[in-house]
Amino acid sequence: MAGLTKTKTESRASNLLTDPTLFPIYQTNTSAGPYINTGFVTQNNAINSTFFSAQSAMGTYVTQSSGNYSTVLNYTSLTYPIIIGNVVTSYYNGNSTYKIKFTVDGIETIIEPATSFHGRLVWGAQNVDSKGMTVNQYNSYGWGMRYKHPYAGEYGAYTASGGKSVSAARQVLEHPTDMYVHGFPVLLAEKSIKIETYCSNLYNNTYYNYSFVNWANLKGF
Repeated sequence: MAGLTKTKTESRASNLLTDPTLFPIYQTNTSAGPYINTGFVTQNNAINSTFFSAQSAMGTYVTQSSGNYSTVLNYTSLTYPIIIGNVVTSYYNGNSTYKIKFTVDGIETIIEPATSFHGRLVWGAQNVDSKGMTVNQYNSYGWGMRYKHPYAGEYGAYTASGGKSVSAARQVLEHPTDMYVHGFPVLLAEKSIKIETYCSNLYNNTYYNYSFVNWANLKGF
């Protein structure tokens, strides 16, 4: 009808979440943890400078303090909203207690597995399909979400894991913006964000002791 105006209300995308407890968590069964892409069809895991040089282009890493929280990301007044894709703790070659503390827009949440373990604690979705499209492509594995690799982990658990979600160092961490547009869950912070990691023990290795966060501006540069 003439003279009437419709007002459209935009809703937030369903994969923009504000509660860190709604995300999957994994324990890695190796020191390496998940992979990231470091070049064209080239991937590395978290045990060398190549990985962390590439990771710094899509996030932040710090050296973990033993038995204390270490701040990996801290913005007290955001100009633009940001999204967080993954948080990964340091590694210890023996049982250790791991925690991740989020303070999102003033609300504090601590992610703490019920049992200690050795490995890394990975928070957030991982891409289990992108390591290779065939078994031998890129000299790697091509198993996806619906396949259970005999080595461990891709299907969510492995022998004697007691139902835990285990990362077998075959998954890939993606850039948070790519995660967002492909429908992976990402954490939204609009006013402030602080992320801290905790590990009760450390290993005598520079790269094992790095904790890191992958994050990106949702808008603005």
